[in-house]
Amino acid sequence: MKRICCIFLIFILLFTACGKKEVVPEAPIVPEEPTIIQTESSILTAQRAFVYDCTAERYIYLQGDLKERVYPASITKLFTAYVALTHLDADTYITVGDELDLVESGASVAGLKKGNTLTVEMLIKCLLLPSGGDAAYTLAINAGRKIADDYSLSPKDALLVFVNEMNSVAQTLELENTHFVTVDGFHDDDHYISLECYIKIAELALNNAVIADTVSQHRALIKFADGNSITVYNVNLLVNPNSEYYVKNACGLKSGRTSAAGCNLLSAYEYGERRIVVGVFGCPEVSDRLEDSVLVIETYNSLCRSFFEAITKKAESVDSASFI
Repeated sequence: MKRICCIFLIFILLFTACGKKEVVPEAPIVPEEPTIIQTESSILTAQRAFVYDCTAERYIYLQGDLKERVYPASITKLFTAYVALTHLDADTYITVGDELDLVESGASVAGLKKGNTLTVEMLIKCLLLPSGGDAAYTLAINAGRKIADDYSLSPKDALLVFVNEMNSVAQTLELENTHFVTVDGFHDDDHYISLECYIKIAELALNNAVIADTVSQHRALIKFADGNSITVYNVNLLVNPNSEYYVKNACGLKSGRTSAAGCNLLSAYEYGERRIVVGVFGCPEVSDRLEDSVLVIETYNSLCRSFFEAITKKAESVDSASFI
């Protein structure tokens, strides 16, 4: 009974302390939970950044305008995977074909070859771990043909069907100030995602079992139907326990880089029962996006630890007998 009274008092103080102008001397003063800090600049190299608590549905940190259009680069592939999986079963086998001719020179690839036959789930791994543009086009063209119910469509026509579907789904999901032109994030001035919509896309990815499982892995064995296999590695080093940038309980998500976008990283991790999404965009170098992400995560964790430690100390200091 005493413990219940203590906890009840703590919760009352948490929800009322911010709004009161006068503080009762006898009541323990409880610090506020880490809250949103909005700024135009910071010590981060990123031009834009945020920390979002999915569990509490609130921003903890925001650097930039939520409505601002931001070039996503390969973070696009998260949405490509999501849309593809709404039309293709994960265990369906697909044979890689002439769609590889659509992959832009200089794009990142998983190393797929024409004639390779593998499951959609394996293609998702090739798409999201090494950021394979070859996998992006293979998924898009096959999903596009299925959407059109016309398996004779040329790769270019099927691609157009799929990109239109991406934009249709984005509109249905109310992803404002967001528009897709490519399936791999290769730069186009008319291809962008608003800062706030990265949160929605992150949550779509984390709530999809195939995507969530994939982006949490630091490597995967890709098995082809003929018995051959390749190993692909996640370019997001936050999930790699052998990396200096490893973050405990990191569960994704996706990086991206173009000359116009800079170096981006949309990441997620678990802090206790909370799911936190961190985004850094427009970093100068690949190492910068990793260092910025780790800095933000460690800072947030430190704030949370201080907060919960303070709560615990205040709870222990209350003489609960006085409430009986």
